[in-house]
Amino acid sequence: MRQVIFGPHGTQLYLREIENHVEEDGTQRPGSYRLARIDLARGVVAAEWRPTEMVYDLQVSPDGRDLYLFQPAPEPARDSGCESSTCPYVFRRLDADSLAVVAERPIVGHRQLVVRPARPAGADR
Repeated sequence: MRQVIFGPHGTQLYLREIENHVEEDGTQRPGSYRLARIDLARGVVAAEWRPTEMVYDLQVSPDGRDLYLFQPAPEPARDSGCESSTCPYVFRRLDADSLAVVAERPIVGHRQLVVRPARPAGADR
């Protein structure tokens, strides 16, 4: 499965890729995951991240500096304090250029991710 998202300026493309593996006998092996930044002007993969967990709800910030995503927590009890298999997730912010994880926070339960521009200071609500 592949999903692509353009950066806000149209010069970068972010590719989220999930590859599942099924053996001839029908047994399923763990999938592989990839997130890549493609520089459209040069036509090259400019950065790549191969997480160990699936990436959900990938969003690019309005200014193009950050990526936001959810992932299953690799160690649920440690990362979210939850023992159930239905609730442990990690919300992450990645640097949009390098794809390095900049910040993360455990989240109990899956959420839908919506990214919107911040209001300027003093703006009417």
